[in-house]
Amino acid sequence: MDEDDVSIVFSYTRSYFHVEAEHPHETIEFLKSIVPLKRVAELYISIGYNKHGKTELYRDLLRHLAHSTDKFEIARGDKRHGHAGVRSASYDVVFKIIKDQFAYPKDRHAPGLMEKYALVFKHDKAGRLIDAQEYEHLEFERERFSDELVNELLKAAAEQRDRRR
Repeated sequence: MDEDDVSIVFSYTRSYFHVEAEHPHETIEFLKSIVPLKRVAELYISIGYNKHGKTELYRDLLRHLAHSTDKFEIARGDKRHGHAGVRSASYDVVFKIIKDQFAYPKDRHAPGLMEKYALVFKHDKAGRLIDAQEYEHLEFERERFSDELVNELLKAAAEQRDRRR
């Protein structure tokens, strides 16, 4: 097998493996040696260690921010959805910030959307929700956000900000 063959086994269209390992980091080191382009976070999540994966993804983002200067910007996508997509040009992850109100034909509000994400994540992942890690109360420096994105977030999710105060 080559890297492409092994990578298919760990693609998002597959179900997670649930590996019981005394030292999961050793399993990850081995997997990383045969699929070096996969993020460590993705590998942990793929073998059922979601909390490890979530932590690794956050650490990876912090390392990236420490060594880059590009700003978060509005991600491409359908503006009718219940989230504002946020991305960085040099980091291939899209962050979704839940909006306060959703455009027609959507009729949910933030709590309902979060329930829907949870349902899809647990029961119908393949093809609809590649992978999602839920974070709350993350803070980033203001200069890391484009002015256009800040304006969009203030318009789309001001109630979310006000609830935290």
